[in-house]
Amino acid sequence: MRSSIYVSLAVFVLTGVAVQAAPPQLTPGADEIVVRGIVTEPPSGGRFIVRATAVRLHGQSTDTLLEQPAPKVVTTTANTAFSFVDGRSAGVADVVAGVEVAVVGKNLGRGQPLPARAVVLFTPESTPAPAPGGPVSPGTSTPPAPGAPAEPEDPRVIRPDSAFSRWRDPAGVEYIYPKDWMPSASPGANPVTFQKGPVALHVRRIPVEAGMDPQGTAESALQLARSVASGKGWRSAEGQLTIAGIRCKTLTITGEMQPRDLALALGMDEKQIPGPTDAVVRMAFVPVPVNSAREPWVLQIAIGGPQARMGELAPAFNRVAQSVVLMRQEAPDSPGTATPMRAANTVQVENALRQVGTALMMYFTDNDDVVPSNWEALRPYLSDPKLLNNLLKGWPNYGVGPVQLMAPGTRVSQMGNPSQVVIAKAAGPGYDIALYADGHVARVRR
Repeated sequence: MRSSIYVSLAVFVLTGVAVQAAPPQLTPGADEIVVRGIVTEPPSGGRFIVRATAVRLHGQSTDTLLEQPAPKVVTTTANTAFSFVDGRSAGVADVVAGVEVAVVGKNLGRGQPLPARAVVLFTPESTPAPAPGGPVSPGTSTPPAPGAPAEPEDPRVIRPDSAFSRWRDPAGVEYIYPKDWMPSASPGANPVTFQKGPVALHVRRIPVEAGMDPQGTAESALQLARSVASGKGWRSAEGQLTIAGIRCKTLTITGEMQPRDLALALGMDEKQIPGPTDAVVRMAFVPVPVNSAREPWVLQIAIGGPQARMGELAPAFNRVAQSVVLMRQEAPDSPGTATPMRAANTVQVENALRQVGTALMMYFTDNDDVVPSNWEALRPYLSDPKLLNNLLKGWPNYGVGPVQLMAPGTRVSQMGNPSQVVIAKAAGPGYDIALYADGHVARVRR
């Protein structure tokens, strides 16, 4: 269990993170594509640059997360339509660095500019409320029922101001972050890093494994981080803090750190860290209590950078810690219904299985449409070799078991309609995650 937490603390991958769907007006046409991401360079001369994190092609009902975020040049004309996601009118002047956008236009291929037909802006303060029972997106507030009194503001909670914006996670946590720190991912991502040059704020949810409780998981994560620091020769000191009314432990680590050390600990872009530095990393581990609607997990908040930038780090950490709100959630409709966190985690597994489906299509081409006898045979076709371990062992932290081949050695053409034949299946939280013979993935309730 400790090794799995170390991996979680040290390596952060964007592949498979749940992505909020693009609004209806961004449905791509036959030759179009939707690109979603964060603006890194504002418009100039009819073009701007997006750090793309997800795409959607014609006929797809959900976004596909990119394995690695990539820059995408977007070009605009006088005919390009600009709007906010809540329907308000927008313009080129609203497309500033740090804002999230979804862009639809003709798909000219990888490496080519995207001529924008429409641009929709997602801002942390203006994202619309979700449909009843749907996931909650960052910045969303659900209005009270007609005639119901509004909930009073908690005077102890720090709210956004001119320097901070609100971020809301679909698993049930809300906090603020500095507006001029660039988010690393789309809303709902776990983890997410907000970075400004060599300093960063990192927030993530650590699942509680079977046989553990939140308090024990938080303690294990802290002690493991302290052990890693000791092995690197860094100094560490424990403390205590109250976050969202929960007493939790903090760990402050200081010492000479290489750019890669900071990048791994905080999910940062290593290229923005100029070199070895006398750095500080402060972490808080909040054991979120179990209730009828929320699975147990640990909220980890970490901030770090050069000690010379402590004037930015300490105030930002304190404000974020004071702003955390654990949102209420209604109990599931019935036993076995997936909670928001598990549903979000399962999306990561689904995206991984889509990659497996692509590998299977290539395998079929080379092997007369015969299903492989075991997962090892698929190794040469997997773009990410680490997926093989997941196929064999599953995703224990997400409550998803090993992936079972349903008909090894069988010719696909003898199995029936490929779009209806399950070729592999993994037991998920309340349902199975099925990979079909045509490569698509779906959840099947047990």
